[in-house]
Amino acid sequence: MTNPDLTPPNIRRGVLRWIGLFLNGSILAGIAFAYPQLSTASPALFTGNTAWLILTAWGIFLIIHVVVVCLLELRENNIIGRKQRAYERALGDYNRQKIKQRLEA
Repeated sequence: MTNPDLTPPNIRRGVLRWIGLFLNGSILAGIAFAYPQLSTASPALFTGNTAWLILTAWGIFLIIHVVVVCLLELRENNIIGRKQRAYERALGDYNRQKIKQRLEA
């Protein structure tokens, strides 16, 4: 009877990208929600083109970040699923082989 490697696959999930996305989005959301108070306290801050360009670029970067994180999550789920299916298939083969040997003995 061959003894395959029956250790469960080591599944590591990427959490750091979600933390980075949360921080990136929460800072931009904080600026968006504080905009009325900031614009009345310092009107010169948001009247220039530079501030609007920075906020627009930050928003575009945030959207790209969301898309990249979602694509990485889908890829990671596919890899984890493939490893899990391969492990379950090897475990099933091993159990069938053990049952067959017990019946033959």
